[in-house]
Amino acid sequence: MLTPDAKVNSRKVDRTVEHRFDAKTKGETMSYRKILIAVGAAVAALAVSAAAQQPPGMKAPNNSILIGLENAPVLLKNRVVAERQIALSHGWHFTPRLTAVSGRPLGTLAGTSMPPPSAAAGALRITAQGNAVLNAYLAQLSAQHIGWFLNNCSPNSSYCDWSAQGKVTPPDPNGQQCGDCWAWATTANIESAFLMSGWSIDLMSQQDIRSCSGAGNCSSGYAFNAISWDVTNKEATRAAYPYEGGTDEPCRNIAGKYQLLSVGWVAPSNPSAIPAPSVLKAALSKYGPLTIAIWADGALQDYGGPSAPSGEVFDANDNPVDPNSHAPSINHSILLVGWDDSKGAWKIKNSWGTGWGYGGYGWIKYGTNNVGTWASWAVAPKPLIVLSPVVWQEIAKLSQVISVYHPNVHPLMVQPVPGPGPGPSPMH
Repeated sequence: MLTPDAKVNSRKVDRTVEHRFDAKTKGETMSYRKILIAVGAAVAALAVSAAAQQPPGMKAPNNSILIGLENAPVLLKNRVVAERQIALSHGWHFTPRLTAVSGRPLGTLAGTSMPPPSAAAGALRITAQGNAVLNAYLAQLSAQHIGWFLNNCSPNSSYCDWSAQGKVTPPDPNGQQCGDCWAWATTANIESAFLMSGWSIDLMSQQDIRSCSGAGNCSSGYAFNAISWDVTNKEATRAAYPYEGGTDEPCRNIAGKYQLLSVGWVAPSNPSAIPAPSVLKAALSKYGPLTIAIWADGALQDYGGPSAPSGEVFDANDNPVDPNSHAPSINHSILLVGWDDSKGAWKIKNSWGTGWGYGGYGWIKYGTNNVGTWASWAVAPKPLIVLSPVVWQEIAKLSQVISVYHPNVHPLMVQPVPGPGPGPSPMH
């Protein structure tokens, strides 16, 4: 622990960080990370100084703020020390630690761009037509006496976890290698959509989405553009189109197998807003896992990890506002898979590998770091079901609306005639 003089000095330093941490815009002169490094160095120096000032014969204080950081590089150690100091003063319910991604530049982990105005402008039309497709499909299933999916989550329940019900593919051990989180979150959502519809699926290709959807690249991208691309195209499997790492590569035009039935926004009247927990719970219960955006910072990089006790909740409450749109700032896309009211937190699947969080999953407090913005849903057709002409007609309309607001998406010529459906051929 720190000596009284060191505590006073560290509180003075902490107020500098607190000013940046609570700022509502990104217009500060110094970056958050630079301030953290500076503060961390000061706090670490104070801890060392406190130990050196002990009278002869007395034990040095227990500098717990440095535990687990003894062999870390200096800049990384200073950052985590500063975060721990903030955690103590703000009452966070997690302790920042070294994770598998702590030492990586944030730009290689968070690459989701703020969607352009056209995304919000088209949200109502796209979602209305997406629901028209789903309603036509559900009417077909009802006429054929076929059920949709077994809904084991209720918006009124205190707990839901689709990953515990086999509706989420396991987090990738290594995770993304550049700023293509938007492609990883999209792929995870498509995988879950097919699992929700009763498929036993292969893992799907993040590289196909990144290189072929036109929604972005290794530096940045738009998750909804990518997922709407899969309404008019078929995504390849990961085995057929492996991930090519942290450099941009041209589309290889690998034949795809998996094509979505429909997509839409959770809050189409204002998709950039943070939906109330009740809204997100209702969408999770109706559609299954959702693609959402969040504000990722250094503290999120340092959440969980191999040495973390089970189930800590990330609650850093860094909620900046974009200075141009005045909407909540976002820079990262993740998959929302459930909630736990006893924790007051969402369960997410991240794309940063299994050395982050708890095996690649994490608990994020309701309302922290702008979690839940730009939330979208996706549904897939059931296996072995031939779509009716009415459903095909609605899919054609959805493809046309998507092409208006997301011109990077090139719809196929969808004919309103009976066929094998927009999904893959039955697997054997």
